[in-house]
Amino acid sequence: MDTDSVIAVPRARRGLALGLVLLLGVAILVVGIAMITVSGGLLSASVDSKQRIKSRMAARSLTNMQMAALVERASTLFGKNARLPNVPMGLLPTGDSTKAGAIIEQIGANGGVLPQEKIQSGAFAGMMGLKMAYRIHTTGIASGGAKSVLDGEIRMYQVPVFQFGVFYEDNLEICPGLSMDVGGPVHTNSSAFFRSPGAATNYLGFQGPVTAVGSIYQWAMPAYSAFSGQGSIVYRRHPDDAVNLQIFKPGTDLFNFMTLVSTFQEFSGSVGLRSGADRLKLPIEGASPRALITPNDGTESDGLARQKFASQLACNPTCPKGRWVNGENPLPAWITGPRVFFDRREQAWVKIWDFSVKDINTDDSVFYLADPVRSTDRGALGKTVINAFRIVNASVLPRNMAITSANPIYLVGDFNLPNPSGSCAPAGISNPPDSVKYCNAMIASDAFTLLSPEWLLHSFAVDGMAGSLERDFADSYWTGIESIKWNPFRNRMDTILKKEPTWGSTPRVATRTIRVNAAIMTGNKPSNPAALPPLNTNNGVFENNYEGGWHNTIRFLEQLSGGPTPPVTVVFKGSFVCMWSAITPGLNTGAARVIRPIDDASKMGYYTAPVRKWSFDDRFRDLANMPPATPFLATTPTYSYVDRR
Repeated sequence: MDTDSVIAVPRARRGLALGLVLLLGVAILVVGIAMITVSGGLLSASVDSKQRIKSRMAARSLTNMQMAALVERASTLFGKNARLPNVPMGLLPTGDSTKAGAIIEQIGANGGVLPQEKIQSGAFAGMMGLKMAYRIHTTGIASGGAKSVLDGEIRMYQVPVFQFGVFYEDNLEICPGLSMDVGGPVHTNSSAFFRSPGAATNYLGFQGPVTAVGSIYQWAMPAYSAFSGQGSIVYRRHPDDAVNLQIFKPGTDLFNFMTLVSTFQEFSGSVGLRSGADRLKLPIEGASPRALITPNDGTESDGLARQKFASQLACNPTCPKGRWVNGENPLPAWITGPRVFFDRREQAWVKIWDFSVKDINTDDSVFYLADPVRSTDRGALGKTVINAFRIVNASVLPRNMAITSANPIYLVGDFNLPNPSGSCAPAGISNPPDSVKYCNAMIASDAFTLLSPEWLLHSFAVDGMAGSLERDFADSYWTGIESIKWNPFRNRMDTILKKEPTWGSTPRVATRTIRVNAAIMTGNKPSNPAALPPLNTNNGVFENNYEGGWHNTIRFLEQLSGGPTPPVTVVFKGSFVCMWSAITPGLNTGAARVIRPIDDASKMGYYTAPVRKWSFDDRFRDLANMPPATPFLATTPTYSYVDRR
């Protein structure tokens, strides 16, 4: 048996590529026959042997043609009980009456359901994939009657992207100030930038393999008076497991960064650290990954339409209840608004529609939301208003679900807590405890902000106005807000936040822990590449241009630490995928200094960070627990041949 690889072809070139494969197969066959015919002495074979070689080459040529056609259609075949039609016996264009025919069958699928299987080799080795396999039984007959039978098999896997703890399309930056563990496999299709936290006792720990298509850079946070030294960067399979543990103590400050190459073995289900890894892509035929969250416009390729969230809810004949696009559909019972509030981080007004999970009156498992209707604020500046959706009343979900939007999403409070009386429980566990009876859920959006449960209760005043300035969109209240001026307003708000742990008569943050169980797919604000190594080795330049990295891609707007009360803890359990830069109109895409503390007014901060306890959800290792509409990556197809006679 011999095994080779076949690389999928972009849609725009599929016809050309398939034609070239067909021509190549026929050319090989013609050349081979010519060699046999012209130089019998060269092959030193009998006439029967020559005819047998002709028939085998005919069988292999037709097998290659069918494999090329399968690769051409791969993005539209995943998850379906589909196959190419059988090829009846017919003459090949060799001019000597050579014939070939093929019977094509999909193997392994049970009623169109693809089998779940551990991938044994390649970039996804050790992960679970849904196997799509075809067997091509080909018969070749030479003009003299010699016959060859060849079995060809092609195998491809679709790999749900939420098997990664962290997956990035562009640069991955993880530079926490305190100790932090990163669970599950980590991959970036660009380069990785890891900075160890301050204090010798702190660390940045990776529990699974780390792979980067580009380079992996490591350095230490510079020493400050509050720190006794530099922390470590640790690669291991679990926080409590010292087996295969490798500790890096980077040099002090950015100018001593380390560039890593293959340090550990390739991922084998335990640990690994590797730069120069294979690029992992969605089979969406060259489209931008952000197209997954945009509304349909009728130009989608088959591969993109297969995974696009808006396509999961086709309007046949009327739009399903789980889809709402402003301007196209009546307002459903579970959508209210719009309202506006002032986002201090973005320094802009946000028009929000509230999505109330407890008020869902449909049986949909995928919800798609979009608001393309643009407006400007009512003040003198005339800035673009950010259109967004806000998830409320979502501490318990009624079923496994995906909430997706082309706009930013704000989430208020807990999301998807265990519900012992509900129907959600992980697959693969007998008699699961109540603590794991939460649903398989996904939130996909252009940007993602987490708010405390008290966000809606803010009652402190600035010149008689509520803290978040939230009002109905139609209210004239926010018409003249610029009379306070932007910077003085921001500084006044910061001053009030610093004074005491209460906002008026309402506790600043009464809830000490916020829990989110979900797969998150969203965009970020990447740092300026000029501030990253190797282009920059000055920590001051890095600090002034750093946009927060992965652990700040979940955005915050409140004072969640500092003051006399304990800090808020955010417990996130799931998978985190970032495949695009957030580009919603109105978002501040420049250097926003988003990580600056709110207790330093000179730094113009927007929040203080919570204690982050983030982990990979091990239930995603069983593909039966993937949320509805989970996007998938595709392996490079492999194929093999077996001569039957």
